Amino acid sequence: MTLSASSLTFGPQLVGTQSASQTITLTNTGNATLNGIGFGMFAAYEPIFPFTYTCGPSLAPGNSCTFSVAFKPASTGTTTTTMSVEGYSSGLVQQVSLSGTSPAFTIGPQTSGSLTSTVTAGSTATYALAINSAAAYSGNINLACTGLPANASCIFAPTSLAVTGGTPANFTLSIATQSRSEERRVGKECRSR
Repeated sequence: MTLSASSLTFGPQLVGTQSASQTITLTNTGNATLNGIGFGMFAAYEPIFPFTYTCGPSLAPGNSCTFSVAFKPASTGTTTTTMSVEGYSSGLVQQVSLSGTSPAFTIGPQTSGSLTSTVTAGSTATYALAINSAAAYSGNINLACTGLPANASCIFAPTSLAVTGGTPANFTLSIATQSRSEERRVGKECRSR
């Protein structure tokens, strides 16, 4: 019995919301039918890492089935556990490590917004974004940019947000780039000094 993955990691997921499922394929690599296929984890983690499976009670040699796991955090922070996949008749046991993180808030696009943009040099890219917070989180968040490309600048509107648990807080981010003619002019000024 082999598994297509031995661990699943789930990215930022707000408390009380469920991630998309990740799927693992179980293959019977032995010469005999695998009987009594079962899945399990500590009961306290089953609501946090809900799972479904297509595997029946037995699996013929060379055949495969799948199981899928999602992440639905109950609290902020990192949650880890192990899921067991067993073939009871053969005594085979495989372990899958599960890990997920739940931040106090996430930043993403507003409804029908985008996180990508292509602009020509000298133009401004504008993004309609939202901070989505966990139900228990509220407070003020100050916005700032780091890691911008050379000769780029950013403006947030507003620059600070009051966030209340479970309610999206919308803001706009504009990133201005420098035109090629401005880059050449600045370069000439630097060389002439």
